[in-house]
Amino acid sequence: MVLWFTTLDCAGLAAYVIWTCKNPDWNARKTQRRRLFLMECGKNLVDIVLQKRAASPPQSLPYTVRKAIEQIGTATSAERSEASKEEKHIYRRCVFCGRKRDKKVRTSCIRCRKPCCNEHLRSYCEHCDVNPSTSK
Repeated sequence: MVLWFTTLDCAGLAAYVIWTCKNPDWNARKTQRRRLFLMECGKNLVDIVLQKRAASPPQSLPYTVRKAIEQIGTATSAERSEASKEEKHIYRRCVFCGRKRDKKVRTSCIRCRKPCCNEHLRSYCEHCDVNPSTSK
């Protein structure tokens, strides 16, 4: 591990030296230029991986990972394919009725997109009606 992080540190320092030679005015007034460079470089490298993971099928990603990607701002493929799902008319179980009543519906809440039957639907679900700040 020590060898890996030493190599990574040397590579970061070399990249920083090359970058500052090519762009001497970049953040010239900042005192922690190297730190800013490494943070920006790391974010750019991670963005590529996040976009690839977001493009993978939603069921292959854990729920917490999908939510973290959405908070960062990268849209998941579930959001991209929402229009295609509506065209397919997929029936899903109402989240408030549960398995016992087994009501399959096509309608969903406008805010949180949870499937809701007509009994629980007010163009948005009961949960979003009570807690409007928690939706999306």
